[in-house]
Amino acid sequence: MTTFKQQLLSGNSLYGTWLRIPHPTIVEIIGRSGFDFLHLDMEHGPIGNNEVDTLLLAANATGTPTLVRVPHVDESLIGRVLDLGATGVIIPRINGAKDAQAAISAAFFAPMGQRGLGGACRANGYGAVGFQEFATQANDTTNLILQIETKQAVERIDEILEVSAAAVDLYFIGPADLSQSLGVPGQFDDPLLQETIQWLVKRIKKRGKEIGIHLPHPSMRQHYADLGIRYFTSSFDIGIVSEGAKSLLKACKQE
Repeated sequence: MTTFKQQLLSGNSLYGTWLRIPHPTIVEIIGRSGFDFLHLDMEHGPIGNNEVDTLLLAANATGTPTLVRVPHVDESLIGRVLDLGATGVIIPRINGAKDAQAAISAAFFAPMGQRGLGGACRANGYGAVGFQEFATQANDTTNLILQIETKQAVERIDEILEVSAAAVDLYFIGPADLSQSLGVPGQFDDPLLQETIQWLVKRIKKRGKEIGIHLPHPSMRQHYADLGIRYFTSSFDIGIVSEGAKSLLKACKQE
């Protein structure tokens, strides 16, 4: 079976969306819609510790790789969602080498990091896989994504890459927060934002690493694909449900 880490390195474009509604039915419906991956969002929206367990069960039932964005570098929470079977974790607001090192330490077992080895959990078949084998497999297959979304991160991208490139699968650019940090909030076509993204892509590509980005609108995909980006998210479950309902009503009212 091809792992998600192998898919990231395949050279193919991958498409996903964000999930914020804390209900397993939504996860199952969208998980069966054909996306290459899902992002469960614990940074924004009401998904909390009590919900993420059930949502990961629903996601796993669809077979769609599912990564969890935690609110910040939280060693305990990162280990917990990985124990619950998440394909990987997304860490927002990585602003320097210290943040990157902390994320790696929390996401991987020794010798790569210091993730707690707690015994029986969903990720190791509730003890079916022994400690050593589990730790080795987890370090080989856990996907770690760091978000670059502030002016400070841009200024420190080289030091971030220096300490993290060996462990990180993908660097994800957050255009909304980055635009805000650059003083042009929500102006996704602004030359300063676009120049900054292009510069970041060049720096990250120089280290041979993959880059992801959220598409404020699907029509922007080709622009970013031309820069060499192949990992895309667009919209989120709330928007998908809302727009679907509006489109249905509009179609019903057409004569």
